[in-house]
Amino acid sequence: EYKGSLTSAEDVGFSPDGERVYVTGSLYLAVWDWRAGEITDFVDPSPSEAVANADGTVAAVHADGVGRAHRDRIEILRDDAGTLTLEGTLVYEEQRTNPRVPALSADGTRVAVVANEPDGDVIEHVVHVWDVAAAERVLTIPLLGPDAFTYVFDLEFTADGGMLVGTVGDDLDRVLGVAVWDADTGDWVHYFEGPGGLDFAPHPSDPSVLALLEDTDRMRLVDLGTGTTLRDLGRIGEDGPDVEFHPAFSSDGERLYAGVEAPSEGTDLLGTVWDTATGEVLRDGDALLPGPLDAGPRDEFVAVLDTYSNQVLVLDGGNLTVLNELY
Repeated sequence: EYKGSLTSAEDVGFSPDGERVYVTGSLYLAVWDWRAGEITDFVDPSPSEAVANADGTVAAVHADGVGRAHRDRIEILRDDAGTLTLEGTLVYEEQRTNPRVPALSADGTRVAVVANEPDGDVIEHVVHVWDVAAAERVLTIPLLGPDAFTYVFDLEFTADGGMLVGTVGDDLDRVLGVAVWDADTGDWVHYFEGPGGLDFAPHPSDPSVLALLEDTDRMRLVDLGTGTTLRDLGRIGEDGPDVEFHPAFSSDGERLYAGVEAPSEGTDLLGTVWDTATGEVLRDGDALLPGPLDAGPRDEFVAVLDTYSNQVLVLDGGNLTVLNELY
Protein backbone atom coordinates (compact mmCIF):
# COMPACT_ATOMS: atom_id res chain seq x y z
CA GLU A 1 0.00 0.00 0.00
CA TYR A 2 2.78 2.41 0.91
CA LYS A 3 4.75 1.40 -2.18
CA GLY A 4 1.96 2.54 -4.45
CA SER A 5 1.24 5.76 -2.57
CA LEU A 6 2.64 9.11 -3.69
CA THR A 7 1.74 10.94 -0.48
CA SER A 8 5.44 11.23 0.47
CA ALA A 9 6.61 12.26 -3.01
CA GLU A 10 8.47 15.57 -3.30
CA ASP A 11 10.22 15.57 -6.68
CA VAL A 12 10.37 13.86 -10.08
CA GLY A 13 12.98 13.19 -12.75
CA PHE A 14 13.26 11.30 -16.05
CA SER A 15 15.45 8.33 -16.93
CA PRO A 16 18.05 8.87 -19.70
CA ASP A 17 15.76 7.35 -22.35
CA GLY A 18 12.67 9.23 -21.14
CA GLU A 19 10.70 6.01 -20.59
CA ARG A 20 10.78 6.00 -16.79
CA VAL A 21 10.15 8.54 -14.06
CA TYR A 22 12.04 8.61 -10.76
CA VAL A 23 9.87 9.76 -7.88
CA THR A 24 11.68 10.79 -4.70
CA GLY A 25 10.57 12.14 -1.35
CA SER A 26 10.69 11.70 2.38
CA LEU A 27 11.19 7.93 2.85
CA TYR A 28 10.17 7.27 -0.75
CA LEU A 29 12.14 6.24 -3.84
CA ALA A 30 10.39 4.54 -6.76
CA VAL A 31 10.92 4.02 -10.48
CA TRP A 32 7.80 4.19 -12.66
CA ASP A 33 7.23 2.97 -16.20
CA TRP A 34 5.12 5.99 -17.03
CA ARG A 35 3.53 4.58 -20.18
CA ALA A 36 2.30 1.46 -18.36
CA GLY A 37 1.59 3.39 -15.16
CA GLU A 38 3.44 0.76 -13.12
CA ILE A 39 6.26 0.78 -10.56
CA THR A 40 9.29 -1.17 -11.82
CA ASP A 41 11.39 -0.75 -8.67
CA PHE A 42 10.86 0.48 -5.12
CA VAL A 43 13.74 0.89 -2.67
CA ASP A 44 13.08 -0.81 0.64
CA PRO A 45 14.20 0.13 3.23
CA SER A 46 13.38 3.53 1.87
CA PRO A 47 16.07 6.21 2.10
CA SER A 48 15.37 9.32 4.12
CA GLU A 49 15.98 11.40 0.96
CA ALA A 50 17.15 10.76 -2.60
CA VAL A 51 18.09 12.62 -5.76
CA ALA A 52 18.50 11.42 -9.37
CA ASN A 53 20.48 12.97 -12.20
CA ALA A 54 19.84 12.86 -15.94
CA ASP A 55 22.14 9.88 -16.63
CA GLY A 56 20.22 7.51 -14.34
CA THR A 57 22.41 7.73 -11.24
CA VAL A 58 20.66 8.06 -7.88
CA ALA A 59 22.11 9.16 -4.53
CA ALA A 60 19.99 7.78 -1.69
CA VAL A 61 20.67 9.05 1.84
CA HIS A 62 20.03 6.82 4.85
CA ALA A 63 20.14 8.62 8.21
CA ASP A 64 19.78 5.66 10.55
CA GLY A 65 20.36 7.19 13.97
CA VAL A 66 22.87 5.98 16.56
CA GLY A 67 24.39 2.78 17.86
CA ARG A 68 27.09 0.38 16.66
CA ALA A 69 24.72 -1.36 14.28
CA HIS A 70 23.76 1.88 12.54
CA ARG A 71 25.75 3.91 10.10
CA ASP A 72 24.55 7.00 8.27
CA ARG A 73 25.35 6.43 4.63
CA ILE A 74 24.81 7.51 1.04
CA GLU A 75 24.06 4.73 -1.42
CA ILE A 76 24.89 5.24 -5.10
CA LEU A 77 22.40 3.45 -7.33
CA ARG A 78 22.15 3.14 -11.10
CA ASP A 79 19.07 2.53 -13.20
CA ASP A 80 19.41 -0.73 -15.14
CA ALA A 81 16.33 -1.00 -17.40
CA GLY A 82 14.01 0.04 -14.59
CA THR A 83 15.80 -1.66 -11.69
CA LEU A 84 18.07 0.30 -9.36
CA THR A 85 21.33 -1.55 -8.70
CA LEU A 86 23.75 -0.63 -5.91
CA GLU A 87 27.11 0.65 -7.20
CA GLY A 88 28.71 1.94 -4.02
CA THR A 89 28.16 3.15 -0.48
CA LEU A 90 29.61 6.24 1.21
CA VAL A 91 29.65 5.54 4.95
CA TYR A 92 29.78 7.97 7.87
CA GLU A 93 31.84 6.47 10.71
CA GLU A 94 30.72 9.21 13.12
CA GLN A 95 27.43 9.11 14.97
CA ARG A 96 24.55 11.59 14.63
CA THR A 97 25.75 13.11 11.35
CA ASN A 98 22.20 13.02 9.93
CA PRO A 99 23.08 13.58 6.24
CA ARG A 100 20.26 15.20 4.28
CA VAL A 101 19.39 17.41 1.27
CA PRO A 102 21.52 15.43 -1.22
CA ALA A 103 22.89 16.92 -4.44
CA LEU A 104 24.44 14.84 -7.23
CA SER A 105 26.73 16.19 -9.92
CA ALA A 106 25.65 15.68 -13.53
CA ASP A 107 28.48 13.19 -14.18
CA GLY A 108 27.77 11.29 -10.96
CA THR A 109 31.30 11.71 -9.62
CA ARG A 110 30.43 13.84 -6.58
CA VAL A 111 27.69 13.97 -3.98
CA ALA A 112 27.03 16.84 -1.57
CA VAL A 113 24.88 16.66 1.55
CA VAL A 114 24.07 18.84 4.54
CA ALA A 115 25.27 17.19 7.76
CA ASN A 116 25.83 17.71 11.48
CA GLU A 117 29.38 18.25 12.66
CA PRO A 118 30.09 18.42 16.43
CA ASP A 119 32.06 21.41 17.72
CA GLY A 120 32.39 20.85 21.44
CA ASP A 121 28.93 20.86 22.95
CA VAL A 122 27.43 22.50 19.85
CA ILE A 123 26.29 20.78 16.67
CA GLU A 124 27.14 22.84 13.59
CA HIS A 125 25.49 22.32 10.22
CA VAL A 126 27.89 22.04 7.28
CA VAL A 127 27.94 20.86 3.68
CA HIS A 128 30.02 17.74 2.94
CA VAL A 129 31.23 16.97 -0.58
CA TRP A 130 32.08 13.34 -1.35
CA ASP A 131 34.21 11.84 -4.12
CA VAL A 132 32.08 8.88 -5.24
CA ALA A 133 34.85 6.75 -6.81
CA ALA A 134 37.18 7.15 -3.84
CA ALA A 135 34.30 6.95 -1.31
CA GLU A 136 35.90 9.83 0.60
CA ARG A 137 34.79 13.19 1.93
CA VAL A 138 36.90 15.75 0.10
CA LEU A 139 35.44 19.03 1.34
CA THR A 140 33.59 20.53 4.31
CA ILE A 141 31.82 23.85 3.74
CA PRO A 142 30.71 25.84 6.82
CA LEU A 143 27.35 27.58 6.56
CA LEU A 144 28.90 31.00 6.98
CA GLY A 145 28.47 34.11 4.92
CA PRO A 146 26.46 37.33 5.24
CA ASP A 147 24.59 35.61 8.10
CA ALA A 148 25.12 32.56 10.28
CA PHE A 149 22.91 30.04 8.52
CA THR A 150 21.65 26.89 10.16
CA TYR A 151 19.49 25.35 7.44
CA VAL A 152 19.85 24.49 3.77
CA PHE A 153 16.50 23.78 2.15
CA ASP A 154 17.70 22.74 -1.30
CA LEU A 155 21.13 22.00 -2.78
CA GLU A 156 22.26 21.48 -6.39
CA PHE A 157 25.44 21.38 -8.45
CA THR A 158 25.85 23.56 -11.52
CA ALA A 159 26.08 21.78 -14.88
CA ASP A 160 29.88 21.39 -14.76
CA GLY A 161 29.99 20.48 -11.06
CA GLY A 162 32.10 23.55 -10.33
CA MET A 163 29.63 25.29 -8.02
CA LEU A 164 27.01 24.39 -5.45
CA VAL A 165 23.82 26.41 -5.09
CA GLY A 166 21.49 26.24 -2.11
CA THR A 167 18.61 28.07 -0.46
CA VAL A 168 19.68 28.96 3.09
CA GLY A 169 18.00 30.25 6.24
CA ASP A 170 18.25 30.54 10.00
CA ASP A 171 15.29 28.33 10.92
CA LEU A 172 13.07 25.68 9.38
CA ASP A 173 10.53 28.14 8.02
CA ARG A 174 12.48 31.14 6.78
CA VAL A 175 14.56 31.22 3.60
CA LEU A 176 16.93 34.19 3.70
CA GLY A 177 18.69 33.82 0.39
CA VAL A 178 20.35 31.69 -2.27
CA ALA A 179 24.02 30.92 -1.64
CA VAL A 180 26.60 29.94 -4.26
CA TRP A 181 29.78 28.11 -3.24
CA ASP A 182 32.85 26.97 -5.16
CA ALA A 183 32.45 23.18 -5.06
CA ASP A 184 36.23 22.63 -5.11
CA THR A 185 37.30 25.09 -2.40
CA GLY A 186 34.12 25.84 -0.44
CA ASP A 187 34.58 29.59 -0.98
CA TRP A 188 31.56 31.86 -1.33
CA VAL A 189 30.99 32.88 -4.94
CA HIS A 190 27.82 34.94 -4.55
CA TYR A 191 24.79 35.42 -2.35
CA PHE A 192 21.34 36.42 -3.57
CA GLU A 193 19.15 37.95 -0.90
CA GLY A 194 15.61 39.17 -1.28
CA PRO A 195 12.20 39.40 0.31
CA GLY A 196 9.60 36.69 0.00
CA GLY A 197 10.07 33.10 -1.10
CA LEU A 198 13.22 32.25 -3.03
CA ASP A 199 14.01 29.29 -5.26
CA PHE A 200 16.36 28.53 -8.13
CA ALA A 201 17.18 26.24 -11.04
CA PRO A 202 20.71 25.84 -12.47
CA HIS A 203 20.95 25.94 -16.26
CA PRO A 204 21.30 22.38 -17.65
CA SER A 205 24.37 23.13 -19.78
CA ASP A 206 25.66 26.64 -18.98
CA PRO A 207 27.21 26.63 -15.47
CA SER A 208 27.23 30.42 -15.30
CA VAL A 209 23.44 30.85 -15.60
CA LEU A 210 20.87 30.46 -12.84
CA ALA A 211 17.11 30.95 -12.90
CA LEU A 212 16.30 32.82 -9.69
CA LEU A 213 12.85 33.09 -8.17
CA GLU A 214 12.63 35.94 -5.66
CA ASP A 215 10.09 38.18 -3.98
CA THR A 216 7.74 35.16 -4.06
CA ASP A 217 6.79 35.42 -7.73
CA ARG A 218 9.45 37.30 -9.74
CA MET A 219 11.77 35.38 -12.08
CA ARG A 220 15.07 36.44 -13.58
CA LEU A 221 18.11 34.83 -15.17
CA VAL A 222 21.33 35.78 -13.38
CA ASP A 223 25.07 35.35 -13.84
CA LEU A 224 26.40 33.16 -11.05
CA GLY A 225 29.82 34.73 -10.96
CA THR A 226 28.81 38.38 -10.76
CA GLY A 227 25.21 38.23 -9.59
CA THR A 228 24.13 40.51 -12.42
CA THR A 229 20.78 40.13 -14.17
CA LEU A 230 20.99 38.59 -17.63
CA ARG A 231 17.26 38.74 -18.32
CA ASP A 232 14.36 39.88 -16.16
CA LEU A 233 11.41 37.61 -16.95
CA GLY A 234 8.98 39.54 -14.77
CA ARG A 235 6.18 38.31 -12.55
CA ILE A 236 4.66 34.86 -12.79
CA GLY A 237 1.10 34.90 -14.08
CA GLU A 238 -0.52 32.80 -11.33
CA ASP A 239 -0.49 34.22 -7.80
CA GLY A 240 -2.37 33.70 -4.57
CA PRO A 241 -1.96 33.13 -0.84
CA ASP A 242 0.44 30.34 0.09
CA VAL A 243 1.16 29.50 -3.54
CA GLU A 244 4.68 28.18 -4.21
CA PHE A 245 6.51 28.25 -7.54
CA HIS A 246 9.04 25.71 -8.81
CA PRO A 247 11.40 26.80 -11.63
CA ALA A 248 12.84 24.21 -14.02
CA PHE A 249 14.62 24.45 -17.37
CA SER A 250 13.89 22.37 -20.44
CA SER A 251 16.68 19.87 -21.12
CA ASP A 252 18.17 22.13 -23.82
CA GLY A 253 17.83 25.26 -21.66
CA GLU A 254 15.76 27.07 -24.27
CA ARG A 255 12.63 27.24 -22.09
CA LEU A 256 12.00 27.92 -18.43
CA TYR A 257 8.96 26.53 -16.63
CA ALA A 258 7.36 27.75 -13.41
CA GLY A 259 5.33 25.02 -11.76
CA VAL A 260 2.65 26.20 -9.33
CA GLU A 261 1.95 24.39 -6.06
CA ALA A 262 -0.87 25.26 -3.66
CA PRO A 263 -1.55 23.63 -0.27
CA SER A 264 -5.31 23.46 -0.68
CA GLU A 265 -8.02 22.90 -3.22
CA GLY A 266 -9.52 25.80 -5.13
CA THR A 267 -6.41 27.28 -6.72
CA ASP A 268 -5.98 26.88 -10.48
CA LEU A 269 -2.50 25.41 -10.76
CA LEU A 270 -1.60 26.94 -14.10
CA GLY A 271 2.07 27.70 -14.62
CA THR A 272 4.11 29.92 -16.91
CA VAL A 273 6.63 29.09 -19.65
CA TRP A 274 9.27 31.48 -21.07
CA ASP A 275 11.63 31.50 -24.03
CA THR A 276 14.97 32.02 -22.22
CA ALA A 277 16.74 33.61 -25.21
CA THR A 278 14.16 36.36 -25.76
CA GLY A 279 12.24 36.47 -22.47
CA GLU A 280 8.99 35.97 -24.39
CA VAL A 281 6.17 34.39 -22.41
CA LEU A 282 5.12 31.25 -24.28
CA ARG A 283 2.39 30.14 -21.87
CA ASP A 284 0.94 32.60 -19.38
CA GLY A 285 -1.14 31.01 -16.66
CA ASP A 286 -2.66 28.40 -18.97
CA ALA A 287 -0.19 25.51 -18.62
CA LEU A 288 -1.09 22.59 -16.32
CA LEU A 289 2.04 22.56 -14.12
CA PRO A 290 0.82 21.80 -10.58
CA GLY A 291 4.11 21.50 -8.71
CA PRO A 292 7.77 20.40 -9.04
CA LEU A 293 8.62 19.22 -12.54
CA ASP A 294 11.29 17.86 -14.85
CA ALA A 295 11.66 17.91 -18.62
CA GLY A 296 12.66 14.65 -20.27
CA PRO A 297 15.55 14.16 -22.69
CA ARG A 298 14.98 15.94 -26.02
CA ASP A 299 12.08 17.70 -24.24
CA GLU A 300 9.54 15.26 -25.64
CA PHE A 301 7.82 14.96 -22.25
CA VAL A 302 7.43 16.86 -19.00
CA ALA A 303 6.74 15.13 -15.66
CA VAL A 304 4.93 17.16 -13.00
CA LEU A 305 4.29 16.18 -9.39
CA ASP A 306 0.87 17.28 -8.16
CA THR A 307 1.46 17.24 -4.40
CA TYR A 308 -2.15 18.08 -3.60
CA SER A 309 -3.69 15.24 -5.61
CA ASN A 310 -0.73 12.90 -4.89
CA GLN A 311 -0.13 11.98 -8.50
CA VAL A 312 2.44 12.47 -11.25
CA LEU A 313 1.30 13.86 -14.60
CA VAL A 314 3.32 13.10 -17.72
CA LEU A 315 2.72 15.79 -20.32
CA ASP A 316 3.45 16.18 -24.01
CA GLY A 317 6.51 18.44 -24.18
CA GLY A 318 5.08 20.46 -27.05
CA ASN A 319 1.55 21.36 -26.03
CA LEU A 320 1.66 20.26 -22.34
CA THR A 321 -1.41 18.06 -22.63
CA VAL A 322 -1.67 15.11 -20.25
CA LEU A 323 -0.44 11.79 -21.65
CA ASN A 324 -0.72 9.71 -18.49
CA GLU A 325 -1.41 9.98 -14.77
CA LEU A 326 0.54 8.00 -12.17
CA TYR A 327 -1.09 7.45 -8.78
